[in-house]
Amino acid sequence: MSDESLVARLLDLAREILREVGSPPQWRIIGAEQQHEIDPLNGDIVPFTMLLLSHDGEPVGTLPTLTGDVPDDLALTAFVEQVYDTLVEDSWGEVNRPCPGHRHPSWPTVREGELFWHCPTDPHRWDTWKPGYRENHPS
Repeated sequence: MSDESLVARLLDLAREILREVGSPPQWRIIGAEQQHEIDPLNGDIVPFTMLLLSHDGEPVGTLPTLTGDVPDDLALTAFVEQVYDTLVEDSWGEVNRPCPGHRHPSWPTVREGELFWHCPTDPHRWDTWKPGYRENHPS
């Protein structure tokens, strides 16, 4: 995957998460920044991509990051979890995606390249929660 398409994919996932939590106006995606670091264990150059967000017009200190340049489901899941965690924590829990039938929020995951949502306490319920839930189930 090229650098440009990787950045585009990460930005798309971040936008999708923002839509799923109700597109709060105080949150904005500024962009993504790619950098490289040297792995201290083997000296390899490791690329990483950071998502730049702002909350209430101020840059957010937590930078969700995808390490590496192979966006498999495990790496993308780690990235979307960081994005969601940043939104929830920096908004003091006010921004989240409800978990149907429960009092806790649902949690993002990536499967076969697509964003899904699952219940953190019931692993059998994840596959029924697809993007667009909020539009079809207003709170």
